[in-house]
Amino acid sequence: YVLQIDAHTRFRPNWDIYLISTLRQAQEYKSKPILSTYPTDFADCRDNTGTILAPARFDTDGILRFVGRRLKKTDKNVLPSPAWCAGF
Repeated sequence: YVLQIDAHTRFRPNWDIYLISTLRQAQEYKSKPILSTYPTDFADCRDNTGTILAPARFDTDGILRFVGRRLKKTDKNVLPSPAWCAGF
């Protein structure tokens, strides 16, 4: 397993239990899932509503950039995503 985070990441209570549970749920769909998200603004850290990775714009080098979009409601199911990120 690999966990990559930014230095300014804040963790919610029981984050590790939640992450393991989410991984197990994702493994019902794929044998080797990748859990990925793009954190929203730091000021929103107390909101536990999930995010999904969404395309935002092309930069000056023609590279597609993504943002984290907050879901309207928390979904208890694993949501597929067309992309994954590493917090660049």
